[in-house]
Amino acid sequence: MSVPTVIAVVGGIALLVGIFGGGVEAEKIKIPTINARIRVFSAITGMVLIATAVLLSSPELLSSVPPTQQLPSPTVPLNQSPSTATQAEVYAKEDWQDTGIQVEVGQFIALEYLSGTWSECPDYGCNYYDAGAKDASGNVFDDPSVSDNVISDCPGPTLIARISNNLPFCVGLNYVGQVAHSGNLQLRINDMAIDDNGGSVVVSIEVK
Repeated sequence: MSVPTVIAVVGGIALLVGIFGGGVEAEKIKIPTINARIRVFSAITGMVLIATAVLLSSPELLSSVPPTQQLPSPTVPLNQSPSTATQAEVYAKEDWQDTGIQVEVGQFIALEYLSGTWSECPDYGCNYYDAGAKDASGNVFDDPSVSDNVISDCPGPTLIARISNNLPFCVGLNYVGQVAHSGNLQLRINDMAIDDNGGSVVVSIEVK
């Protein structure tokens, strides 16, 4: 006798006891009369056992049960957005270059120089420098003339940034700061006379 059959028989007996209240005698089996509370419990137990036996003997019924609906992932508020990093190439011969990255007040931006060099006057023998105004030998750009600088207290070949049309700030090799104005992040070399410039630098940008 299979397991589902045994469960079904036991469930049937329990259901009959619940319906008739005992007092049944068959051959060597005698079920005494029981009270109403036990009859209700016996009937419920019998129905559960019979249903279990049916499901065990017919597994295709279980496969027809629709899967649990998957809830969509919750959206993340803008001010709690995860950090996103990207790279941008900044050309020495161009004015303010829009990175296409929009930042909001309160967010943090992290800028880091990755590679490349640029020069303020390569055709006239000027050295190439990284975004922190250091040449290949590690010498820092030192020119007392700041008339062509966008920011006077930053060396000419330094990487600088601004948010839309707000005041620019020095970046150099790396910068981490909190955004005070909403807008698009823009980058450039700290030199207003860009016609004779050359080269470019690659920068990592992370907003969080």
